[in-house]
Amino acid sequence: MRCLLSIILLTISSVTFAADVKEKSISKNWFISIGPVFSDALLGTNGTKYALEFAYRTGLSEKVDITYFYNGSFNTASQGSTGISVFGAGFLFYTNERTSDSSFFFRTDIGYGGGNRYTDSSFTLAAGFGFDFFRTKDFTFEVNYKHQRVATTNVSNLIGSLPAVNQLMFGIIF
Repeated sequence: MRCLLSIILLTISSVTFAADVKEKSISKNWFISIGPVFSDALLGTNGTKYALEFAYRTGLSEKVDITYFYNGSFNTASQGSTGISVFGAGFLFYTNERTSDSSFFFRTDIGYGGGNRYTDSSFTLAAGFGFDFFRTKDFTFEVNYKHQRVATTNVSNLIGSLPAVNQLMFGIIF
């Protein structure tokens, strides 16, 4: 009886202790960002070039996330046509564990898109890097740079002439 009572007390105290030290959930999934674009591949020479990205992220490990995204690059001089519009997936490789307050990361993306009169729709490849601030808070602020190339289906294009966009994105993850 004494042994049974000891086991019950030990079980109750461990459950109470686990409830007291319960970790705050730091898994955030939705991502929205906006930023300037530097590119010759967008229609129009005047106007402001900008990009929007909407994404859903999920963690694969403490240092790797996978993201599913829509990324659109636009120019206000030709607002009715999308310069480059991409749906895709990618990986983010963090330098610190998920429980750290901030971390650098590197990213690789693959997608399908394109979409103006100079660019056929085809596969896109992208690479970049960035920094996440306040990773353990309810909202995370992120700054990232991404270089994206569209592999056009036009045979006359050489590697050096493939349409590309460079994006400097500012976003929140919630």
